[in-house]
Amino acid sequence: MVDNDLSVLTVMEAAQEIATRRLSPVELTDEILQRIRLLDGSLNAYISVTEDEARAQARFAESEIMRGRYRSALHGVPIALKDLFNVSGIPTTAGGNLRKSLDAEEDSMVVDRLRRAGAIFTGKLNLHEYAFGVTNINPFFGAARNPWEVNRIPGGSSGGSGVAVAADLCLAALGSDSGGSIRIPACLCGIIGFKPSFGLVSRRGVYPLSWSLDHAGPMTKTVADAALVLQEIAGHDPLDPASINVRSRNYLDDLGKSLKGWKIGVLGGAWLRNLDDDVHENFHQALKVFEELGAILKREIVIPGGEYAQAVNTAIISAEAAVIHREAIKTQSNAYSSGVFSRLASGILIGAGEYIRAQQVRRVLAERLVATFLDVDLLVLPMVAIPAPLISQDTILIKEREVPVGNVLTRHTGLFNLTGSPAISLPAGFSREGLPTGIQLVGRYLDDGAVLRAAYAYEGMTNWRQFKPNLLQGKLEVG
Repeated sequence: MVDNDLSVLTVMEAAQEIATRRLSPVELTDEILQRIRLLDGSLNAYISVTEDEARAQARFAESEIMRGRYRSALHGVPIALKDLFNVSGIPTTAGGNLRKSLDAEEDSMVVDRLRRAGAIFTGKLNLHEYAFGVTNINPFFGAARNPWEVNRIPGGSSGGSGVAVAADLCLAALGSDSGGSIRIPACLCGIIGFKPSFGLVSRRGVYPLSWSLDHAGPMTKTVADAALVLQEIAGHDPLDPASINVRSRNYLDDLGKSLKGWKIGVLGGAWLRNLDDDVHENFHQALKVFEELGAILKREIVIPGGEYAQAVNTAIISAEAAVIHREAIKTQSNAYSSGVFSRLASGILIGAGEYIRAQQVRRVLAERLVATFLDVDLLVLPMVAIPAPLISQDTILIKEREVPVGNVLTRHTGLFNLTGSPAISLPAGFSREGLPTGIQLVGRYLDDGAVLRAAYAYEGMTNWRQFKPNLLQGKLEVG
């Protein structure tokens, strides 16, 4: 059997074993590297595997721990990184063809924090080209494949991160999210994906897609793992202009506390239309879980103008990405795929007035969301309207109309990038075809702890974590 007691460990479980010296970081890292060699040829989660570096880091971590120097709960834990995060001496390809031979000169800020925490880096993960898309069909590094059914997409742009965590090719991963790129692959791969409040985690040294919308965050097997990783990577960075200076806190503190009396707003109207039947049913079953936890559901919450969020998010990303790539698209247009080049070219056509108007609408939507939170503690909505599409699918049939896959996948995400709100994707059962579905919890800006608290409570009432993709037979298996 491919699965084993080490590869399926959560970060929290591994941390407990390592801290008490019952588990060797060297043994754990070797097990993960062996699993990558065995399975990643079929899944294509990794762009590069840093075996020698990981083993050296594991040996050093083990020697430190044996000497009594235990740095953190991530000490000796194998973590993988979306290939947007700079690691000194290793290329940051950003999933594109222009940067393959450019070694990073220094670590990104979050990598530096993880390194100081004692984490071990197993490699760089696949993504949609320059993070500008949500399928992870990458013409330069190949498509990352969903471990639940390998002919389906994992979502993107942090698709490799979703695949690696779901398939136990690392214990946790980092992703980035400008319009859903942590949460979408987390949902389609059946794991946890947390987008923290904007500015809580530094983006310095992370190759940008959109300066004003980019978030960095954890992708993990459990909510507790997400809180643990966030604890290490969050913090003010004076060299990141978007970084906010707030009092540090322990995101594990509120886990396990009651939700009794909490008011959870259920987004209604357009948010619940055109859902896959299984997504719809699983969402309503998830709402019953919150009621069992003592929360009060306030249904049919509407955010006026929220239907424009997707278009506004797209406009801002396109305009800012076009500026980031402006020189390369003039001089090296052949280095881009036709799809990404087309999106960048459309961004060039967005004028200053249109961009400013998009930012103005963004501000209005943020104010309306703040007003919504005067009446509720959290919001809940379906994470993605459909299960994972086939790699071969460009469109989805909705009400006899062909809709681009990307438009369907991002329908429920962009608003919360515009507002900077903390948002988490949680598993919420499976489709009749055995594909994961999910829900999304959203909290007030900087109230990340409340989102994690509610997510942890929900997770504790469900058993979705028990299910693992059977990577030998491609069938759902209870592990």
